[in-house]
Amino acid sequence: MSDRIEQKLASLAEREGITKDEALELRTDELALNELGQPKEFARTVSFVSSPAAGYLTGAVIPVDGGWHRHAF
Repeated sequence: MSDRIEQKLASLAEREGITKDEALELRTDELALNELGQPKEFARTVSFVSSPAAGYLTGAVIPVDGGWHRHAF
């Protein structure tokens, strides 16, 4: 887990008066995959869009958010 995610979970826990573990559970429950992404998973997407395999990909938005964007719809 990145330092930034740790900070955000700590802030959520403090604001809501809950433990960091409870804050983590709240956030992961919002995700379709029910787990936080790992840096390696984000790096794989960057590697793909930077590679020749994505040569015909233009102007695309690729959400790498474990399904969190489903809340927007």
